[in-house]
Amino acid sequence: MASKRYRCFFCDEVFTNRRAAWEHFGEQNCESDIPACVDPLRTDEKARMTALREAQEYAMKCQNEAQAAEDKAGDVEALYAELRRYFGEDCNSVWLAGDRYKSALNRISDLESLEKVQECVQP
Repeated sequence: MASKRYRCFFCDEVFTNRRAAWEHFGEQNCESDIPACVDPLRTDEKARMTALREAQEYAMKCQNEAQAAEDKAGDVEALYAELRRYFGEDCNSVWLAGDRYKSALNRISDLESLEKVQECVQP
């Protein structure tokens, strides 16, 4: 399988490594970032540019993780809303909901037993 190649239109340099191409072209493929060959940088500026691009990549990763966490928090809040709807406004845990469900089943069973006893007693 041939490795993917990235060629710069400005300097005609070919990159076979995604990381090296990313450092050269930037995040948006020359749309918002200027390629490294268009504005030649000194060695210390190259290091800063690489650090800046890595920081931008890390910031995007953190932003995506935060969004995913917010989505999960919304799912948890929806679950608690369902618990409160079915088991009362003061129900704030799955354990309490399970306990109330079990209690309701026991009450239903007791009522069914009582009906059977009343049927037997009445002629």
